[in-house]
Amino acid sequence: MIDGLGKVQPPRLDVVRGPEIKKTAAVSGAAAAATEQADTPKPAADMAAHGAPVDSAKVARIKAAIADGSYTVNADAIAAKMIEQDIG
Repeated sequence: MIDGLGKVQPPRLDVVRGPEIKKTAAVSGAAAAATEQADTPKPAADMAAHGAPVDSAKVARIKAAIADGSYTVNADAIAAKMIEQDIG
């Protein structure tokens, strides 16, 4: 949340997780936990196994621009993205 903008209360769990709630509601106990864990994406594990998605050409362009002093920061675009992500 940025200085009071955006949602004050966290979203409801069923809104965030959607169908997983309904699917695991019918399953009980340890089976529910195993089903939920199996269906839950694991981005950190995927990145560890396959590497992070990096645009090497873009990284090289930015490094070169920083090195030669031509890199500029568009503060308005950054602020707009931050507000967009906070408000949704």
